[in-house]
Amino acid sequence: MSSPLVSVILPVHNAKAFLRPALESVLHQTYSNLEVIAIDDGSSDGSSEMLRCFARRDPRIRLHSRENRGLVATLNEGLDLAKGQLLARMDADDICYLDRIERQVEAFESDRQLCLCGMCEDYLYSPNRVTLTTGSGLNPRQFRLLNVFYPVINHPVAMMSNEYIQKFKLRYSQMYPHAEDFDLFRRIVRDGRAILLEKKGLLYRSHDHGNVSTVFADPQIHSHLSIVSEELSAFGISSRGRVLLEILSPGWVNNDDNLRSIFDFFLELKDFTRLAPDEQQVYERGIEVLARLVFSVLSLRVRPDLVLEGFQDADLLLRVSRRDQLFVVLARIVGARTAHQMTRRVAKIVDYLKAVPVEQVIPELAAWSGASCDPL
Repeated sequence: MSSPLVSVILPVHNAKAFLRPALESVLHQTYSNLEVIAIDDGSSDGSSEMLRCFARRDPRIRLHSRENRGLVATLNEGLDLAKGQLLARMDADDICYLDRIERQVEAFESDRQLCLCGMCEDYLYSPNRVTLTTGSGLNPRQFRLLNVFYPVINHPVAMMSNEYIQKFKLRYSQMYPHAEDFDLFRRIVRDGRAILLEKKGLLYRSHDHGNVSTVFADPQIHSHLSIVSEELSAFGISSRGRVLLEILSPGWVNNDDNLRSIFDFFLELKDFTRLAPDEQQVYERGIEVLARLVFSVLSLRVRPDLVLEGFQDADLLLRVSRRDQLFVVLARIVGARTAHQMTRRVAKIVDYLKAVPVEQVIPELAAWSGASCDPL
């Protein structure tokens, strides 16, 4: 597999404001043997016209426009249309680093058993500021263990083996709304090899409106916790994972016994890690990520100071951040939901102040702004 064709699956729905830099970052990849499966899912903002312009400019773009069918149907259509040996996901509002595809192809070439490969990402918090992160790679065993607790890979920077996908007839499922990627990836890694590369491959655009993680937060959390519950059982870690879904039920948090049951559940998870000392650090990392998610859910329904105290007493949150502390203080004054909004704004300001100009990471991005598809 010296130069495999890579099919980049790009669903588009009303993304015109961000579409040009997303497409340019794919078309300017250092690895050029690719096709872009661009599916316009019933856009009404001019996205379709921009896609047609790009398709005339670059024959590697295969454009499909139709009525709106939703993200899952669009993703599965992309899997059906793809001709490449490798499948790369991309979102219409994110930006690839220009060596992303090359690095992932190299990973597949060096490990012929590889089925799924992710990369780390930086965050684009405004049109011209980037928050840089510290990447941390994962080997197949670490990936499999952590993926029990949370989706290890950010969907738009994933690459998959098309042979593996087609062999086992894997498709995205409607059963887990807005967490269809987590569900697909956990099915891939049940028997397939997956890694996370330390190198960054994506600028992930963070904005309050438009991406799945912000628009569909509650359904996404329910789907996420459903998958975690199923994986904990399948992996033999805990049969009590259904308690994760109960915390979303109206009135559940008003019962002190219910709150104690969630802390007992996490203590049971910690006890399990002692049975696997070789993997204890990986398990503890996954448990803390899950605990932080549950803390965020509970703290909007119960007094945050009581929830935080319970998690700390159970030694579940290894690090209480300044944001956690600020949230607890504000919640006593203005209520949990308002405090949550306020701390989010503060966090975004802090991220902006720590961010670097986007030109430092992708110099070409300034020329890719705007609604034109004219070649540079």
